[in-house]
Amino acid sequence: MKEETAIKVLKQVKEVFDEHGIVYWLDQGTLLGAVRDRKFIPWDHDIDLGTWQDNAAKIFSACQKLRDKGFNVRFSEHNKGGVDIVKEEVPINISSYRLIGDKAITKWFLRKRTVVGYATEHLLAILSNLPYEEVNPQNLKAPFITMNLLKISKALPSSWRMQLAKIVRTIYEKIGSRCVEIVTPSHYYTNLSTITFYEMEFKVPAETEQYLTYKYGEDWDVPKRDWDPNEEDGAVIHANRQLLYEKGVRMSMRRP
Repeated sequence: MKEETAIKVLKQVKEVFDEHGIVYWLDQGTLLGAVRDRKFIPWDHDIDLGTWQDNAAKIFSACQKLRDKGFNVRFSEHNKGGVDIVKEEVPINISSYRLIGDKAITKWFLRKRTVVGYATEHLLAILSNLPYEEVNPQNLKAPFITMNLLKISKALPSSWRMQLAKIVRTIYEKIGSRCVEIVTPSHYYTNLSTITFYEMEFKVPAETEQYLTYKYGEDWDVPKRDWDPNEEDGAVIHANRQLLYEKGVRMSMRRP
């Protein structure tokens, strides 16, 4: 991800989101880079933004505008309710959170290393491909098969394609992937402040350092190139502990 291009693309998204009155904030690796390094983390491959599921209608409207500006927009294959936006090889991941009590919750779906996992993820990506998007066969896996599937997908009415994508997504979520729940104390996202990032104003959790500690640990200010979000993210660890606790409670209730 080239820094200059990423700045330009982020600025365009910011302008459209602000125009549509969307509440969003810098999140995850992008927030970490903005606070710790005052720039994008060099080895980070995307830009992370967070928003609430209540903003879905505004996000949809903004995405229509972004398409007019040459962005590829599609529902995320991995983040439940999220949106992936791409332009000039700069991916922007928008995580969508549900507010449940004092927790902000979203779900990630990670592909299982099985035939079903690979096949459903690949087919879902094809069905999400927009009709106007040009695809370079050299960048594709199984280019002959993929290009033909893309042609079939683009020939379908959008309503049919959306219904088929919904069916494939259901299969992917049920047996092609494993679900990882992301749980964050809601006050980090309901109480926002503002920082300057590349001469632009962005919302961030007001308790910024506490949030980064929750996500990345006490040593969040130490760069870790091989950090694994699926195993080391504090929001994932917290969710797993909560799940184990709930299972333990249920098991203890069954004991005579």
